[in-house]
Amino acid sequence: MPQLILYLLLGIFFVLNALAKCLVKVTQSSNSYIRNGLHVLMGLVIIFSIFYAWYTYQRRDIISFDKLKAEITIEKCQNFIDKYPHSEKISEVRDWINKQYENELRAANDSLSLSLFIDKYSSNYRFKEEYKHPYLNKAIKQLDEEKKRLEYERNEQIRREQVVWNSEDRAWQTASERGMLVMFQRYLNLYPNGVHRSEAMKKIIDLEVADVFRSGNYGQLPSMDKIGYGKSAYTTVTVKNDTQYTLTLLYSGTESKRIVISSYDSQGVQLKSGSYRIVASVDASRVRNFAGKEDLTGGIYSVNYYISTSRY
Repeated sequence: MPQLILYLLLGIFFVLNALAKCLVKVTQSSNSYIRNGLHVLMGLVIIFSIFYAWYTYQRRDIISFDKLKAEITIEKCQNFIDKYPHSEKISEVRDWINKQYENELRAANDSLSLSLFIDKYSSNYRFKEEYKHPYLNKAIKQLDEEKKRLEYERNEQIRREQVVWNSEDRAWQTASERGMLVMFQRYLNLYPNGVHRSEAMKKIIDLEVADVFRSGNYGQLPSMDKIGYGKSAYTTVTVKNDTQYTLTLLYSGTESKRIVISSYDSQGVQLKSGSYRIVASVDASRVRNFAGKEDLTGGIYSVNYYISTSRY
């Protein structure tokens, strides 16, 4: 209803103003009645203008309220309340502020988002204490509860892990089910002479080799030379470490082996014939891994590993 009255007054103002201008242009007469009529008409225009300005001033909070509805923020709502403390819309604007805090706090469903909520509002004085205080207290309480819950879950996890790893059978079952390198390493650390020692060592080698090939960050190993022929279930490989570092070789395939060769030393390795993925590394941080594949078909193979430095 107030908006309708406002539009009517505005329409009357424009009509009267336009009518007065037309009369001034059309009427060039010096007749006093006409002049007086024009004066009265202009007076009415002025009166309506004053009334309209007064009405707009009286309803300025409603106009601001309508603008606020287009973009509701906590700060804008606070400014509205400060500017129009006696407005009939105060309670509704307060509800908007509460709703903004409630929605944001509801979205903070973990310790990180709760911490961010607390940091955002506790140290920012643009947000008034009277509005944010209850929600800050609630967020702090929720964060404390979340920390306690996480601590309880961590302790429960540690307790369950201790139960699992206290028995070799359960430890091996856990490592096998999870299939992770760190799990098999943990099994060997706890049970170095365990029943599944050999199988665990094979799993560790296979996983280490797979990680190197998966990364793609390795150089290409030179191919082996076959120097002795014969069809056999086993293949002998003679390896020469022609580097100044200790060389570690991982063979992953029909069987899995880890061979460590001192600098400038040689060693023979006997492997079951079959396909292998091989990874070579040295105890030098600046030298990357090397890897390659070989099909061993029996007989004797020979290979010489060395490090060459290229300058670009």
